[in-house]
Amino acid sequence: MTADFDPDSAVSGGFTDARVGTDSTVTGSTRRTWLHWLFSVGGGRVFVVAAVTSVLYFVAVYLLAVALGWGPAYLNPANQLGLSAYATTLGVFVVLVILGTWVTSYVEVWRAVEPCIAADSETYDAFLKHWTDRLYRTRNVILLFVAFETPFAFVVNELNPFVPFEALLTVLNATIVFLATTAVYLFVVHFFAVRAAMRLGIDNAFTAAQRLGPLARLSINTAVWWFVGVTVLSTYYWLWLSDFLRPLVFRTGVDPAYVPPTLGVVTHAALMGLLITVGFALVAVPTWQMHVALSRAKHDLLTDVNAHFDAIVRDWTDDAAAETVSTELSAAEKAYESVTRIQTWPFDVEAVVKLFVSSVIPLSQFVWTTARSVLGLT
Repeated sequence: MTADFDPDSAVSGGFTDARVGTDSTVTGSTRRTWLHWLFSVGGGRVFVVAAVTSVLYFVAVYLLAVALGWGPAYLNPANQLGLSAYATTLGVFVVLVILGTWVTSYVEVWRAVEPCIAADSETYDAFLKHWTDRLYRTRNVILLFVAFETPFAFVVNELNPFVPFEALLTVLNATIVFLATTAVYLFVVHFFAVRAAMRLGIDNAFTAAQRLGPLARLSINTAVWWFVGVTVLSTYYWLWLSDFLRPLVFRTGVDPAYVPPTLGVVTHAALMGLLITVGFALVAVPTWQMHVALSRAKHDLLTDVNAHFDAIVRDWTDDAAAETVSTELSAAEKAYESVTRIQTWPFDVEAVVKLFVSSVIPLSQFVWTTARSVLGLT
């Protein structure tokens, strides 16, 4: 943990450009990946590193396009290759922001919520090290990437890597799919980490919802950026698959003949639905896990208060004790009211509104393409 860490950064989900430490400096974990190296080189400045890396990536693929004889087309957004290049570069930036944030502030967020977890320091450190190590198992990401990208690129998109033009599209496609697969893998491990933390128990249910706020906001802010990326993809596909934007296609000189023939409305709707589901699951799954833990802690306290009520009434044996019993019952009633006011959802309305606003375009595109599919307008 570095001296420059700002707790407010963790509370907001860590999406700042402040210099922060990497996971290994906080947990003692020795597992490091290309993500740690990349953002360590940039001093932990997430947005700067993401932007510079995206530009360098764009230039690198451009040089490859020049070598293959497709340099001018690569720079021209009014054709499939150029539009794919610019859209992919934007996508790389967005996903790198997500990945960089998790690498630089994920553990900081967990440290911020530590006081509300019912575990001693040694147990909590072991928990954090275990799940941080699992978070960066590159082999698992590679296996998932190969399993998904192979059919997606060569069956769904029918790309032939031995044809120069399609080889460039394959590179662009593989890059964004690899980064997205890495992000999804992190999300899944995170779901299990939150579940494991909640099983340790809640310490002080009265303040737990507020203390769990950084963890909830990390999910929401990550989901917001995820939907930004999905919006980029949605806009890209919309240019090729939607008659609504066909006039724009003609005005920009894009040849409709370049539309990928097999990536039709049905496939596009399924892909958009999957990506939208991932975005909402990123918030819904850990938030529900925290809600269940908070509700359980609240229920336990209510049980204790009710047991106290029962004990007070049972001890009421004569009129002489009436005044004392009345005082105790009044105190117990106040305790009961306090417990019933315990918050069991660790987020606020503003965060939820931000989430749904960011999902408007992808959701609209999903509804539109699904409707076209149902109507048979492929």
